[in-house]
Amino acid sequence: MVAPAAPMSMYKVAKELSYEIRPLCLHCLTHMDDIDRPLSSLKYAGSASVDDIHGILYKCLARLGERTSDGEAISLIYTSSITGTVVRITYKDNELLLESDNVSTLSIFKEYLTKLILEKRLRFACTPEINLESVTWMLRLIHEKVCPQLALSQKLL
Repeated sequence: MVAPAAPMSMYKVAKELSYEIRPLCLHCLTHMDDIDRPLSSLKYAGSASVDDIHGILYKCLARLGERTSDGEAISLIYTSSITGTVVRITYKDNELLLESDNVSTLSIFKEYLTKLILEKRLRFACTPEINLESVTWMLRLIHEKVCPQLALSQKLL
């Protein structure tokens, strides 16, 4: 995103500021141990190091460090700040596993990761596994958030 910014004191001076907005920037890193909900998954298998996979994920998510630890398996859990859905990311050499209760999040990951993998000329095979229970779980989560908004809007009318 690029936006002009002008200071309040000097109106003749303006500066163009640019901010990188990542595709899943509204997901926050959390420290949950157990995810007790149905999850769909997206598995990538191919030829890439942990550092390559980490570099790709770094461009998608907020609060992900630029460097990884010693090439060992890494597991991260992110929560959406809007819907409360969860994404578990596990990766190691030549393998990336994304699990989420929101199929839309997996779709965004797949689209963006495919673009970045093609740019880096890495070879990966993608295997999606959709759990239909995760779809109903997501609809219940959205329903819980939308009903109070609907009641408020009907009260105002």
